[in-house]
Amino acid sequence: MMKSSGRKRVKRRLAASHPTVSASFDLLEGLPLAIVILDTDLTVLAANRESHRLLGPRFPSSTVRSFPSLWSTLTKSDSGTITAQLNGVLKSRRPTSVTHHLLLQKATHPVPVEWTCAPGIFDGKTVLILSIRDLSHERELEQDCNRLAAIAEESPLPMIELDRQMSLLYANPAMISLLTQFGYSLEGFPNVAPRNLPDIVQRCLATNYVVHDEAVVLPEASFSWTFCPVPTHGVVRGYAIDMTSVHKTQQALQLSTDELRQNNRRLDQALEEAKESARVKTAFLATVSHELRTPMNGVIGMTSLLMETSLTSEQQSYA
Repeated sequence: MMKSSGRKRVKRRLAASHPTVSASFDLLEGLPLAIVILDTDLTVLAANRESHRLLGPRFPSSTVRSFPSLWSTLTKSDSGTITAQLNGVLKSRRPTSVTHHLLLQKATHPVPVEWTCAPGIFDGKTVLILSIRDLSHERELEQDCNRLAAIAEESPLPMIELDRQMSLLYANPAMISLLTQFGYSLEGFPNVAPRNLPDIVQRCLATNYVVHDEAVVLPEASFSWTFCPVPTHGVVRGYAIDMTSVHKTQQALQLSTDELRQNNRRLDQALEEAKESARVKTAFLATVSHELRTPMNGVIGMTSLLMETSLTSEQQSYA
């Protein structure tokens, strides 16, 4: 910042040459724009506080007060071009168009600015009024906007934006690819979008609630949609996740589960048949054993009784 004594000298100089400028300059001190007042010979008469912040606390220098020379030093631009532009304003009495430069300050990054120059009459004398605006914040916002826009453009997820009238305001490249591939329904809506899309959009805007997991299953592909309202703009943005591979995997698992159930049923049936066969065998053997044991016991008993009688040796051998 310029020292208080330095500002006082500037004001005294202004008061001596342009009393009206001196009175008006106090109003310029609080402006967020850098204001520089030039004489007709392009000499710096005064600069407000924002000028000292933006251009340097010692602007203008104690030895150089020619604005073209000072600006050329700050921006590495041609002083002759600057002189011609300023003299053109003096001659035509018309403001310059906006010109952009990068201020090269020590120990800082280049600062983007825009400046305009307009002629003015103070106390019957002509001066040039330069307004210089710092564009750093605007450039940062612009970069943020570009970065956010690039996210949608580069995203592999389909995105759409619709208004209350169901007009498709935006579709990112991923969505455009789907529109090209799957086309539109007879109602004029994308085939990859939910069939009740109008109801979803109206519900989102009416309740300001996000709608999740709206499934769309086509023969060739499957999607899961999320719709988010943007009340400030009266639009709804939809984001889709490609569920084709997941859906196919689920179908394959379902088929495998069904086959496994069928195999289990077959195994259960075979087990029941095996149990029944074993039961029949057991019953058969029990029956056969009983039927054989009864006559055999009779034969064995009668043979035992026979062997207790008087038998010839031959009969004894047979018995």
